[in-house]
Amino acid sequence: MKNEGGRKAVVLTGLKHCGKSSAGKILAEKLGCPFYDTDSLIREITGKTARELYAEGGAALMARKETEACEEAVKLCGQYTGGAFGPVISTGGAFSENSGAVETLRRAGLFFYIKADFNDLYARILKSAEQDGEMPAFLRGDDPERQFREIYDSRAKKYGQMADFSVSSDEAHGPEHTAARILEELKKAEN
Repeated sequence: MKNEGGRKAVVLTGLKHCGKSSAGKILAEKLGCPFYDTDSLIREITGKTARELYAEGGAALMARKETEACEEAVKLCGQYTGGAFGPVISTGGAFSENSGAVETLRRAGLFFYIKADFNDLYARILKSAEQDGEMPAFLRGDDPERQFREIYDSRAKKYGQMADFSVSSDEAHGPEHTAARILEELKKAEN
């Protein structure tokens, strides 16, 4: 599972708002390595947010640009010459639906699934939607909670199947705890 530079990247996966980016930044700092967020890379490549791309061209356009962002992340990982693990890559919430992006990051390293409770995630989505003034496009139907439940059940299963490791995230412990759990698993994997 070594990337082109001979190191193992740490690829964080999970549903929207599970804490991938927050835990990923903390983890990268602890490992002393770079952190890459595929949503940020999408914006660098296209000049648009993931939400704007989805509105412009739907899931197909978003998937193409996400795969390009993952290819860029693998390239950047190949330039890293630091410790045994790293860089840390945070993926988007729909990553499990994009086989091209999954295959691309599989070349880079170990997949960690950050599991989170449905109610916690849905509450975070509602809070974000309130701040943004609208629900995410994929939840703009008559019953967004039911829609998210279907997505949650489907994606949670896929993330569990693709993961090399799974760790739990919850409201009580926060991203520091999630990063610490991932670090524990990496230390075990190193031995």
